Amino acid sequence: MKRTIASLVFLLIAQCLLLGILQFLESGESVKSEALLAADKLKHLDQIEIEDQMGMSLRLQKRRGRWLLPALQDLPANQKRVEQLIDTLSNHRHGFPVADSSAARQRFWVASYQYHQRLSFVGQDELLGTVYLGRSPAFRKVYARNDISDSIYRLSYNHHDVPATAEAWLDLQLLRYSDVTAVSIDGWSIRRGAHDLWTERDNRTVEPALLSTILSALGELSISAIATEATQRSLAESGQPKRIMQVAQDGKLSTLKLFQQGRKFYIHDSRYRPYFRIGALQYQRLMQLAADKA
Repeated sequence: MKRTIASLVFLLIAQCLLLGILQFLESGESVKSEALLAADKLKHLDQIEIEDQMGMSLRLQKRRGRWLLPALQDLPANQKRVEQLIDTLSNHRHGFPVADSSAARQRFWVASYQYHQRLSFVGQDELLGTVYLGRSPAFRKVYARNDISDSIYRLSYNHHDVPATAEAWLDLQLLRYSDVTAVSIDGWSIRRGAHDLWTERDNRTVEPALLSTILSALGELSISAIATEATQRSLAESGQPKRIMQVAQDGKLSTLKLFQQGRKFYIHDSRYRPYFRIGALQYQRLMQLAADKA
Protein backbone atom coordinates (compact mmCIF):
# COMPACT_ATOMS: atom_id res chain seq x y z
CA MET A 1 0.00 0.00 0.00
CA LYS A 2 2.79 2.37 0.96
CA ARG A 3 4.63 1.55 -2.27
CA THR A 4 1.51 2.35 -4.27
CA ILE A 5 1.10 5.72 -2.53
CA ALA A 6 4.78 6.50 -3.01
CA SER A 7 4.53 5.63 -6.70
CA LEU A 8 1.50 7.86 -7.13
CA VAL A 9 3.25 10.74 -5.35
CA PHE A 10 6.31 10.24 -7.58
CA LEU A 11 4.14 10.27 -10.71
CA LEU A 12 2.38 13.42 -9.53
CA ILE A 13 5.70 15.19 -8.92
CA ALA A 14 6.98 14.06 -12.34
CA GLN A 15 3.84 15.36 -14.03
CA CYS A 16 4.16 18.73 -12.27
CA LEU A 17 7.79 19.00 -13.37
CA LEU A 18 6.87 18.10 -16.94
CA LEU A 19 4.04 20.64 -16.94
CA GLY A 20 6.42 23.30 -15.63
CA ILE A 21 8.93 22.54 -18.37
CA LEU A 22 6.25 22.71 -21.07
CA GLN A 23 4.94 26.01 -19.75
CA PHE A 24 8.47 27.40 -19.70
CA LEU A 25 9.04 26.37 -23.30
CA GLU A 26 5.65 27.72 -24.34
CA SER A 27 6.29 31.06 -22.64
CA GLY A 28 9.02 31.87 -25.12
CA GLU A 29 11.45 33.13 -22.50
CA SER A 30 14.28 31.09 -23.94
CA VAL A 31 17.02 33.18 -25.47
CA LYS A 32 17.07 30.76 -28.40
CA SER A 33 13.54 31.62 -29.50
CA GLU A 34 13.09 34.22 -32.21
CA ALA A 35 10.40 36.54 -33.49
CA LEU A 36 8.73 35.73 -36.80
CA LEU A 37 9.75 39.12 -38.19
CA ALA A 38 13.02 40.91 -37.49
CA ALA A 39 12.10 44.25 -35.91
CA ASP A 40 15.09 46.04 -37.43
CA LYS A 41 13.82 45.20 -40.93
CA LEU A 42 10.52 46.98 -40.31
CA LYS A 43 11.93 50.50 -39.89
CA HIS A 44 10.75 51.43 -43.37
CA LEU A 45 7.57 49.32 -43.36
CA ASP A 46 4.86 51.11 -45.33
CA GLN A 47 2.67 48.33 -46.73
CA ILE A 48 1.05 45.13 -45.48
CA GLU A 49 -0.63 42.69 -47.85
CA ILE A 50 -3.01 40.04 -46.52
CA GLU A 51 -4.26 37.11 -48.58
CA ASP A 52 -6.43 34.26 -47.29
CA GLN A 53 -7.00 30.69 -48.48
CA MET A 54 -10.09 31.78 -50.44
CA GLY A 55 -8.09 34.17 -52.59
CA MET A 56 -9.39 37.32 -50.90
CA SER A 57 -6.73 40.01 -50.54
CA LEU A 58 -6.25 43.33 -48.80
CA ARG A 59 -3.58 46.02 -48.77
CA LEU A 60 -2.84 48.37 -45.88
CA GLN A 61 -0.80 51.45 -46.80
CA LYS A 62 1.08 53.73 -44.41
CA ARG A 63 1.26 57.40 -45.30
CA ARG A 64 2.33 60.29 -43.09
CA GLY A 65 2.43 58.00 -40.10
CA ARG A 66 -1.12 56.63 -40.54
CA TRP A 67 -2.32 53.27 -41.85
CA LEU A 68 -4.91 53.70 -44.61
CA LEU A 69 -7.20 51.48 -46.70
CA PRO A 70 -6.69 52.11 -50.45
CA ALA A 71 -9.66 49.85 -51.25
CA LEU A 72 -11.90 52.21 -49.24
CA GLN A 73 -10.83 55.55 -50.71
CA ASP A 74 -7.88 55.76 -48.31
CA LEU A 75 -10.05 55.81 -45.21
CA PRO A 76 -8.06 55.31 -41.98
CA ALA A 77 -7.58 51.79 -40.71
CA ASN A 78 -7.76 50.82 -37.07
CA GLN A 79 -4.26 51.94 -36.09
CA LYS A 80 -4.20 49.98 -32.85
CA ARG A 81 -5.14 46.77 -34.63
CA VAL A 82 -2.41 47.17 -37.24
CA GLU A 83 0.25 48.00 -34.66
CA GLN A 84 -0.81 45.01 -32.56
CA LEU A 85 -0.26 42.72 -35.55
CA ILE A 86 3.20 44.15 -36.20
CA ASP A 87 4.12 43.97 -32.51
CA THR A 88 2.95 40.37 -32.18
CA LEU A 89 5.10 39.21 -35.08
CA SER A 90 8.20 41.33 -34.48
CA ASN A 91 8.57 41.89 -30.74
CA HIS A 92 7.24 38.72 -29.14
CA ARG A 93 9.21 35.51 -28.72
CA HIS A 94 7.25 32.35 -29.41
CA GLY A 95 9.19 29.65 -27.61
CA PHE A 96 10.79 26.67 -29.31
CA PRO A 97 9.39 25.58 -32.71
CA VAL A 98 6.90 22.72 -32.62
CA ALA A 99 8.06 21.26 -35.96
CA ASP A 100 10.22 22.01 -38.98
CA SER A 101 9.52 19.32 -41.59
CA SER A 102 7.84 19.70 -44.98
CA ALA A 103 5.14 17.27 -43.86
CA ALA A 104 4.43 19.46 -40.82
CA ARG A 105 4.12 22.54 -43.05
CA GLN A 106 1.32 20.81 -44.92
CA ARG A 107 -0.28 19.37 -41.79
CA PHE A 108 -0.28 22.73 -39.99
CA TRP A 109 -1.20 24.73 -43.13
CA VAL A 110 1.87 26.99 -43.13
CA ALA A 111 3.32 26.05 -46.54
CA SER A 112 3.92 28.66 -49.23
CA TYR A 113 1.10 27.08 -51.26
CA GLN A 114 -1.24 26.13 -48.42
CA TYR A 115 -2.15 28.54 -45.62
CA HIS A 116 -5.03 30.28 -43.91
CA GLN A 117 -3.41 33.70 -44.29
CA ARG A 118 -0.27 34.94 -45.95
CA LEU A 119 1.04 38.25 -44.62
CA SER A 120 3.57 40.15 -46.72
CA PHE A 121 5.42 43.13 -45.26
CA VAL A 122 6.81 45.69 -47.71
CA GLY A 123 8.94 48.79 -47.24
CA GLN A 124 9.98 51.19 -49.99
CA ASP A 125 8.86 48.63 -52.62
CA GLU A 126 11.05 45.93 -51.06
CA LEU A 127 9.68 42.74 -49.53
CA LEU A 128 10.78 42.73 -45.88
CA GLY A 129 9.27 39.42 -44.86
CA THR A 130 6.38 37.00 -45.24
CA VAL A 131 4.52 35.13 -42.51
CA TYR A 132 2.13 32.22 -43.02
CA LEU A 133 -0.67 31.64 -40.50
CA GLY A 134 -2.04 28.11 -40.44
CA ARG A 135 -4.35 25.92 -38.40
CA SER A 136 -5.54 26.85 -34.93
CA PRO A 137 -4.68 24.20 -32.29
CA ALA A 138 -6.52 26.01 -29.48
CA PHE A 139 -8.31 29.22 -28.58
CA ARG A 140 -6.15 32.26 -29.39
CA LYS A 141 -3.47 29.99 -30.81
CA VAL A 142 -2.37 29.59 -34.40
CA TYR A 143 0.53 27.86 -36.10
CA ALA A 144 2.86 30.29 -37.90
CA ARG A 145 6.02 30.26 -40.00
CA ASN A 146 8.04 32.88 -41.86
CA ASP A 147 9.42 32.49 -45.37
CA ILE A 148 13.10 32.26 -44.38
CA SER A 149 12.84 29.37 -41.96
CA ASP A 150 11.33 25.89 -41.74
CA SER A 151 10.54 26.39 -38.03
CA ILE A 152 6.85 26.35 -37.13
CA TYR A 153 5.67 28.12 -33.97
CA ARG A 154 2.49 28.29 -31.93
CA LEU A 155 1.55 31.95 -32.00
CA SER A 156 -0.78 33.63 -29.51
CA TYR A 157 -3.11 35.14 -32.07
CA ASN A 158 -6.45 34.56 -33.86
CA HIS A 159 -7.32 34.09 -37.53
CA HIS A 160 -10.14 36.59 -37.32
CA ASP A 161 -7.67 39.27 -36.14
CA VAL A 162 -6.23 39.44 -39.68
CA PRO A 163 -9.19 39.36 -42.11
CA ALA A 164 -8.57 39.95 -45.80
CA THR A 165 -11.51 42.38 -46.14
CA ALA A 166 -11.04 46.14 -45.99
CA GLU A 167 -14.16 47.01 -43.99
CA ALA A 168 -13.04 44.73 -41.17
CA TRP A 169 -9.98 46.98 -40.71
CA LEU A 170 -11.89 50.27 -40.89
CA ASP A 171 -11.44 52.62 -37.95
CA LEU A 172 -14.97 52.92 -36.57
CA GLN A 173 -13.91 55.98 -34.57
CA LEU A 174 -12.61 57.97 -37.55
CA LEU A 175 -15.25 60.71 -37.10
CA ARG A 176 -14.34 61.55 -33.50
CA TYR A 177 -13.44 65.16 -32.74
CA SER A 178 -11.00 66.38 -30.11
CA ASP A 179 -9.79 69.86 -29.18
CA VAL A 180 -12.89 71.45 -30.72
CA THR A 181 -12.85 75.26 -30.94
CA ALA A 182 -16.31 76.02 -32.37
CA VAL A 183 -19.63 74.24 -32.99
CA SER A 184 -22.68 75.21 -35.03
CA ILE A 185 -25.91 73.21 -34.81
CA ASP A 186 -28.62 74.14 -37.30
CA GLY A 187 -27.58 77.79 -37.10
CA TRP A 188 -27.02 78.02 -33.34
CA SER A 189 -23.32 78.40 -32.66
CA ILE A 190 -20.81 78.51 -29.81
CA ARG A 191 -17.12 79.32 -29.80
CA ARG A 192 -14.18 78.81 -27.46
CA GLY A 193 -12.40 82.02 -26.56
CA ALA A 194 -9.69 83.14 -24.19
CA HIS A 195 -9.10 81.08 -21.06
CA ASP A 196 -11.16 78.25 -22.64
CA LEU A 197 -14.36 80.22 -22.10
CA TRP A 198 -17.19 79.09 -24.39
CA THR A 199 -19.74 81.69 -25.45
CA GLU A 200 -22.74 82.00 -27.76
CA ARG A 201 -23.04 84.65 -30.47
CA ASP A 202 -24.50 87.18 -28.03
CA ASN A 203 -21.49 86.57 -25.74
CA ARG A 204 -23.55 84.65 -23.21
CA THR A 205 -21.56 81.92 -21.49
CA VAL A 206 -22.53 78.39 -22.51
CA GLU A 207 -24.01 76.31 -19.75
CA PRO A 208 -21.36 73.84 -18.49
CA ALA A 209 -23.71 70.84 -18.67
CA LEU A 210 -24.76 71.66 -22.24
CA LEU A 211 -21.15 72.20 -23.32
CA SER A 212 -20.07 68.91 -21.76
CA THR A 213 -22.89 67.08 -23.57
CA ILE A 214 -21.92 68.54 -26.96
CA LEU A 215 -18.19 67.91 -26.62
CA SER A 216 -18.75 64.38 -25.29
CA ALA A 217 -21.04 63.50 -28.19
CA LEU A 218 -18.46 64.74 -30.72
CA GLY A 219 -15.56 63.12 -28.89
CA GLU A 220 -17.30 59.74 -28.72
CA LEU A 221 -18.77 59.74 -32.23
CA SER A 222 -18.54 56.34 -33.90
CA ILE A 223 -19.87 54.63 -37.00
CA SER A 224 -21.02 51.06 -37.56
CA ALA A 225 -20.19 50.63 -41.27
CA ILE A 226 -19.93 52.30 -44.65
CA ALA A 227 -23.28 52.80 -46.36
CA THR A 228 -24.04 50.51 -49.30
CA GLU A 229 -23.36 51.75 -52.81
CA ALA A 230 -27.09 52.14 -53.48
CA THR A 231 -27.52 54.18 -50.30
CA GLN A 232 -24.47 56.29 -51.17
CA ARG A 233 -26.08 57.24 -54.49
CA SER A 234 -29.48 57.84 -52.94
CA LEU A 235 -28.19 60.13 -50.21
CA ALA A 236 -25.86 62.02 -52.56
CA GLU A 237 -28.59 62.64 -55.13
CA SER A 238 -31.70 63.29 -53.07
CA GLY A 239 -30.92 62.88 -49.39
CA GLN A 240 -32.39 65.56 -47.12
CA PRO A 241 -30.36 65.99 -43.93
CA LYS A 242 -32.32 66.00 -40.68
CA ARG A 243 -29.61 68.05 -39.01
CA ILE A 244 -26.53 69.98 -40.12
CA MET A 245 -23.63 70.62 -37.79
CA GLN A 246 -20.32 72.39 -38.30
CA VAL A 247 -17.29 71.67 -36.15
CA ALA A 248 -13.99 73.57 -36.02
CA GLN A 249 -10.89 71.58 -35.13
CA ASP A 250 -7.20 72.25 -35.81
CA GLY A 251 -8.11 75.42 -37.66
CA LYS A 252 -10.36 73.55 -40.12
CA LEU A 253 -14.15 73.65 -40.39
CA SER A 254 -15.98 70.40 -41.10
CA THR A 255 -19.66 69.82 -41.85
CA LEU A 256 -21.68 66.93 -40.42
CA LYS A 257 -25.03 65.92 -41.92
CA LEU A 258 -27.46 63.44 -40.38
CA PHE A 259 -29.89 61.37 -42.48
CA GLN A 260 -32.63 58.86 -41.82
CA GLN A 261 -34.03 56.29 -44.25
CA GLY A 262 -36.73 54.22 -42.62
CA ARG A 263 -35.16 52.65 -39.55
CA LYS A 264 -31.61 53.20 -40.74
CA PHE A 265 -29.46 56.19 -39.86
CA TYR A 266 -26.53 57.75 -41.68
CA ILE A 267 -23.97 60.50 -41.32
CA HIS A 268 -21.73 62.36 -43.73
CA ASP A 269 -18.58 64.18 -42.64
CA SER A 270 -17.01 66.60 -45.12
CA ARG A 271 -13.57 65.28 -44.17
CA TYR A 272 -14.41 62.04 -46.00
CA ARG A 273 -16.23 61.16 -49.20
CA PRO A 274 -18.45 58.19 -48.15
CA TYR A 275 -21.66 58.22 -46.17
CA PHE A 276 -21.50 56.11 -43.02
CA ARG A 277 -24.12 54.18 -41.13
CA ILE A 278 -24.56 54.90 -37.42
CA GLY A 279 -26.64 53.27 -34.71
CA ALA A 280 -30.03 54.54 -33.57
CA LEU A 281 -28.74 55.63 -30.15
CA GLN A 282 -25.84 57.51 -31.74
CA TYR A 283 -28.24 59.26 -34.13
CA GLN A 284 -30.68 60.21 -31.37
CA ARG A 285 -27.86 61.56 -29.23
CA LEU A 286 -26.72 63.88 -32.02
CA MET A 287 -30.29 64.93 -32.87
CA GLN A 288 -30.97 65.87 -29.26
CA LEU A 289 -27.94 68.13 -28.91
CA ALA A 290 -29.08 71.64 -28.03
CA ALA A 291 -32.57 70.77 -29.25
CA ASP A 292 -34.02 73.84 -27.48
CA LYS A 293 -31.36 76.14 -28.94
CA ALA A 294 -31.23 75.19 -32.63
